[in-house]
Amino acid sequence: MIKELKGKECLALRALWERVFSEDSRKFTDYYFEEKAERNRAFVRYPDMDESEEPAAMDLKSETPAAMLYLSPYAMEMRIGDTFTSLEINYIVGVATEEKYRHRGYMRELLKASMDYMYEKKQPFSFLMPASPKIYEPFQFVYIYNKKKYKVKVLDRQETIKDASSDNSLRPWEISVLQRREIPQLLDYANSHLKENYDVFMRRDEAYYDTLIKELEVQNGVIYLLREPESKAASHSQELQTKDRGRKITGYFLYTQEGQETDIQEALFDDDDFCKKSSFLVEVEDRPIIMARIINVKSMLSLLRKKTYDACREEDDSEDVMLTIRINDPMLEENNGIWECSVGHGEANVHKRQDAGVEVSCSTTIDRLASWIFGYRPPEDCFELPQGEQKDIELCKLKAVRLFSRVFINEIV
Repeated sequence: MIKELKGKECLALRALWERVFSEDSRKFTDYYFEEKAERNRAFVRYPDMDESEEPAAMDLKSETPAAMLYLSPYAMEMRIGDTFTSLEINYIVGVATEEKYRHRGYMRELLKASMDYMYEKKQPFSFLMPASPKIYEPFQFVYIYNKKKYKVKVLDRQETIKDASSDNSLRPWEISVLQRREIPQLLDYANSHLKENYDVFMRRDEAYYDTLIKELEVQNGVIYLLREPESKAASHSQELQTKDRGRKITGYFLYTQEGQETDIQEALFDDDDFCKKSSFLVEVEDRPIIMARIINVKSMLSLLRKKTYDACREEDDSEDVMLTIRINDPMLEENNGIWECSVGHGEANVHKRQDAGVEVSCSTTIDRLASWIFGYRPPEDCFELPQGEQKDIELCKLKAVRLFSRVFINEIV
């Protein structure tokens, strides 16, 4: 039996969370169930009555959850054409099955129930941070975002910062821990930087950062601000209302330290060479971190827009890009079929064709469609295309569509 929980009902799953995610600290679990769980929605799988090995305990066991899944709603900013639109997108977290009930298909049932819920809400996609991609690939989740990974050279936080800011003549910034009164300034910086450089990211407001600060605290972490030195800030004297507000923010990073493990959860810098110039951070690699799945094909395709410049139609750039795509989705039957899309600069008209014999321009699966839409793989890898000259024509049309290729998602729960 699957049950949907919301609000305070979601708090009832703490015992299962603690058993399955035993590696989480008590402080982090407290944070999740005090700050996040009640705002979420949960889907719970209870064991079937006939699965009990102890008939005398059957009634008790029927009330004990065997598996769970949380949906954490976020306001996602997405670049639709030349403007940003805020959409509610669910982050799948806390996916867990009691050890003795594993390998019975419970996770598939919960994913299906949650997908049905999101489909009815017309949400275009959902995302998650996998413990292992192999767990979610059978359900058509694919990577869409590679996160920059940093190595912290010095483990002790105070020594790290002292070392980094000791010589301002060599480093064009000063570093300090974010104070709550500075959140409005950080908001201005982050939103401006994100809108300039990314297509998909979480909407930032004061409540977002207030919650984030609490999350970092349970990981022994803080937000560090990078500011220009006071000598430079003096040139902005006309803007100077307080000492802090007169000094321009040039970056920030989220630092956590649990035991001997340190991590940079998120970072934005004006100076691309910040890591080379600093004495405590080094950029070591990009690694895939966020997977996504398209939930409602019509909602997702409706967000597409045509690029400002269309190499396929140099003479008449006003024409829409016309695509007829056959899509296969083994989990959500409503997404299966042939979808006709007219993608323009200002809108995309999408409808499903009922005549199965209609000629299509390309075919794909729901996971490969996500890989294309988020610019993670080229269209050649994501679609089955006709041969010969027609292939070039269809590829040209696919490349004329503006994609959500610049993703920035670093949330934990």
